[in-house]
Amino acid sequence: DPPDWFAAADTEMRAIWANDLPAHWNFWTRWYDAAIAGHPLNWDLQHDIALIPDEVWKAGPGPVADAIAAIEKNYPANNPILQSALMRAALSDFTFDAMRNLMRMVPFEEDTRNLRDPATLRRFLDDSADVRDALEDFCGAADAGSRQSVKEVRFYADKVLTELSTTRQTEHLRVGNLIRLGAALQDYSLNENTRQGLGDVLALQLDRIVAQLLDLTRAYFAPGLVRLKPLAEVRLLPGEDPSRILGQLRRNLEAVRKVKADQAVPLDEEDIAVLADVIDELERLRAAYDSAQDAQEKERLGNQIAQRSTQAGVTFARYWLMATDKFKRATDGVDFVLKWKKRGEGVEGLLRFLWELWKNS
Repeated sequence: DPPDWFAAADTEMRAIWANDLPAHWNFWTRWYDAAIAGHPLNWDLQHDIALIPDEVWKAGPGPVADAIAAIEKNYPANNPILQSALMRAALSDFTFDAMRNLMRMVPFEEDTRNLRDPATLRRFLDDSADVRDALEDFCGAADAGSRQSVKEVRFYADKVLTELSTTRQTEHLRVGNLIRLGAALQDYSLNENTRQGLGDVLALQLDRIVAQLLDLTRAYFAPGLVRLKPLAEVRLLPGEDPSRILGQLRRNLEAVRKVKADQAVPLDEEDIAVLADVIDELERLRAAYDSAQDAQEKERLGNQIAQRSTQAGVTFARYWLMATDKFKRATDGVDFVLKWKKRGEGVEGLLRFLWELWKNS
């Protein structure tokens, strides 16, 4: 919870805004809420607003609001209405499987920290009421069935109900657990044998529950999902060689092993062993990639190598930033890789970039 002095100042400031014309403070409310949530507004937009002439600032809230509105027209993605539409479009192809893959690649803690806010958590639980009702109806109907597939789906439906109930009691949402359970229900909904075992009515009801759960998770995890989506789209570029990628990862691992306490905070042996296991698994994937004859299978294995190598890159970046005391937020290593992704230099480019970071630090 925020300290008392902050809560008091926050309440007082919002009361001042509420007693004035809404148009005067619309931008500042959005700016403030975005900063508090850890997802600040477009930096270029903020830069342009900071350059508003002094005479406008001195003229009062009205002229400043007009000047800001004119500047925001140059940043359509910052428009709240359009931004909402763009967000919905960007999230339209996120399945539970995609969310689960992202959570394996990077920590979601920073992106979901707003759900630790009691008011936001209450809204989440209120919005989940329809899902809970649908799950309870499904479980009740499933109890009347005797087929094994019905019992299996009911088990996971009941687990989701338990998770939501536990969230209400503890005021803490285990995001990863909810996404894992949602993924299981989605897997069942897409399985033809399971659908036959459920029958037409229960299968349709399961489809609706999965859709409701997806809408709920997309709505509350939207900033993190959209921001991290590029990591899930990493692919091997033409000419990239998995052997060179593995070689660079091993050089990074050796550099980690040689870190001295007077340089940075060394990793313990258990953590180093985990990193070594990740690289060994990548070696097995590379061997399968090299021997694959089917073009589609080779592409699939190549995508796995690219994504898991990027995951390792995120890990090395996070460690080095933390070890050298340059780590400020839980997503710093992730943001580092996202910036690289925009450069379009591929996985080998990322690992070379990381290597230069190590050598120059």
